[in-house]
Amino acid sequence: MRDVLSSFAAGTDGLTAAPGEVDYLATFEQMLHASGAMAHVGLRAGVAMCALSAWAPYHRSFASLDASERTAHLESLLANEAHLVRELSFFVKVQASLAMLGTRSVRARSSYDLQERRGEDHRSGTRRLPVLAADEVEVARAGEVA
Repeated sequence: MRDVLSSFAAGTDGLTAAPGEVDYLATFEQMLHASGAMAHVGLRAGVAMCALSAWAPYHRSFASLDASERTAHLESLLANEAHLVRELSFFVKVQASLAMLGTRSVRARSSYDLQERRGEDHRSGTRRLPVLAADEVEVARAGEVA
């Protein structure tokens, strides 16, 4: 399971986690306990599908694939013709992303929390929104993208 979850972020600049840095299993367990029955089934089915689907193209277990093969395999699942395969793969990818952003060291490298740069006031929990000019509001009302 750890192999599947950690492979979703392999090679991402700045967010590549060192081995053992992210506790994917604890996040997975936390999500299982906090989720409803359908999400519970989806989480387990998604990880199992990602892990077991490597047998068909590679004739090897997912754990025995090198990093580039794992990444290519997961990318192929995310682009699969079958909607269920894409959705389950994406569900697992989201879970892996949450595990990474839940890790302080990875989160710090991501610059996700640089609130001042984004115009947020971390003390009040509010965010200052940009002021739009009147012509920009009219474009937005018309449904056009500027």
